[in-house]
This record gives sequence, C-alpha cells and structure tokens, in this order.
Amino acid sequence: MAQSSLNRVLVPGPQSVHLHTWILTNCGHVYCDVCLDKGRKGECLICKVPCRTLLLSEH
Repeated sequence: MAQSSLNRVLVPGPQSVHLHTWILTNCGHVYCDVCLDKGRKGECLICKVPCRTLLLSEH
C-alpha cells in the first residue's frame, strides 16, 4: 500500500498527536494543520470534493 504525504505526519507515539492541530472534514477525513495549508480552501485534500472543516481540540 502506498503511503500518501498526508499520512507522514502520523508518526507512531503519543507525542505526535499533540504536535499538530487536527481537522475533521464533513466527508469524514482527518488531517493536520500543515496538510490543510497545502490544499485548496473548501476542498478535501483526500477525496477532492467540496467540504467544510471542523477544528478538533482536546476540550
């Protein structure tokens, strides 16, 4: 299975979760703030459909 550049952020270990801000799309995908900055606003980086995003937090 090929590894996408989006998955490279997901380094094993609990510390990797806290290094980035995580975003959930209404199409069900999750990616980090670094990857979000690489994409087009209003379009999912993974499936390329128009989408909205929700910032995930610890609270």
